[in-house]
Amino acid sequence: DVQTQMAKARADWTVELEKRANSPHANDPDFADTFSQDFSNSISKIGDNVSTRAGRLAFQQQTAELTSHFAQTAGMYQVAAAGVKAKQDYLTLLDANRNTVLTDPFQFDSVLRSTEAALSDPKGPYANMPADARDLLTRQTRADLALSAAEGAIRMNQRKALADIQGGKWGAYLAADRTNALMGDRKSVV
Repeated sequence: DVQTQMAKARADWTVELEKRANSPHANDPDFADTFSQDFSNSISKIGDNVSTRAGRLAFQQQTAELTSHFAQTAGMYQVAAAGVKAKQDYLTLLDANRNTVLTDPFQFDSVLRSTEAALSDPKGPYANMPADARDLLTRQTRADLALSAAEGAIRMNQRKALADIQGGKWGAYLAADRTNALMGDRKSVV
């Protein structure tokens, strides 16, 4: 009877964990602790109804295994949700900064420094992000901010901006295909 009840509890709580992990509550910093507490409260009700010695031993063994499994899995969901949120927050920050340098390309160096500093701050919200993910975002940041700043400069003074682009001003940040795209049909202006 205990085996049957525990198998049902495992199935029910596996579904419940998946449901909670796909809800907005997955971003809650107490997600794993709350889930573990709810699971523990539910599973203890099964234990309250076990009266035989063999049943209690089976219950204790199964409970320990399930508790460990669900604590670990809920923790992994929480970490994954935090990583997704951190990346989304960063991309929102990057978009705002792209708009800034599109409007005022003279702020490029300052905005780039502050954006990279936020991404690499060891005490910041992106500190737990894997190094390769941060490196990828750093490259994306440089290219996106440079592209926006170059577009902004073209809007301000097309002839000078295109001369700067041809002179390699953005070469450290932009891939050749992006540089060519910026030049496009404007080459005759330079």
